[in-house]
Amino acid sequence: MLHSNEFVFRDDVQFVRNHKYPDGNRHSSYQVHTPVLGNNDVVLLNTQIQKKSKQAICEQKISYDSDWRPRFMNLIGQFYQKCEFFDGIKSDLDQLLEPPYETVGELNLQTTLWGLCRLTGQPYNGPVSIDEVNQWLIRETRFSLEHIALGSTLSLPAESTPTERILHLCQTTGCSDYIAGGTAIDSYFEIDKFSAAGVSVHRQEWNCKPYPQTSKVFIANLSIIDLLANCSSESAMEIVNSHFTLELA
Repeated sequence: MLHSNEFVFRDDVQFVRNHKYPDGNRHSSYQVHTPVLGNNDVVLLNTQIQKKSKQAICEQKISYDSDWRPRFMNLIGQFYQKCEFFDGIKSDLDQLLEPPYETVGELNLQTTLWGLCRLTGQPYNGPVSIDEVNQWLIRETRFSLEHIALGSTLSLPAESTPTERILHLCQTTGCSDYIAGGTAIDSYFEIDKFSAAGVSVHRQEWNCKPYPQTSKVFIANLSIIDLLANCSSESAMEIVNSHFTLELA
């Protein structure tokens, strides 16, 4: 994620089902896993993929040999049918999952754009494009994001390290600040190279504010489906914007 109101959707990085975190354990990468709340515990809904490795997210093919979409919607309906705002998002989810997406990158991008539409109160009538979303993001005043770009459409240097590729994206988009999660910073960031290039790295910390759930004990960091099924768009926007800090790495 790039500062200066620019967001680069990194569909150009390697697809992985799980990876090693700084605590030494391996967990799901959530590139094809959707964490939702079922029966007071986290359930991971898995998108089926064609089994190939070492490809970018924008190249990883989705498999429909055994159609996983009805199962997705059946489970989501089972878990959230009693939630106050679920009826308002169910038709959106049906439209979101109806088209067959060729790659993981296409599906991930569309789910992200749908979440932005819902948070900001924009109508969603099936797949939307980045250009459409960028047009109204410029007018959105409740957060600083103004533009989204696809990493796969930006020219990146060959045979470069992750840090060098990120620096190239910063320079290409004119950003002097880069926002990243702690996992990425602790795993592979070469902070000295950012400093030498005049780019400041900010560690993103967000602690989810508790909101009404069907579980007895609040469970944080689930899919945005959980948030939007339980809260209005206005409340969801306030939650996303709260308990959010940036610290210089």
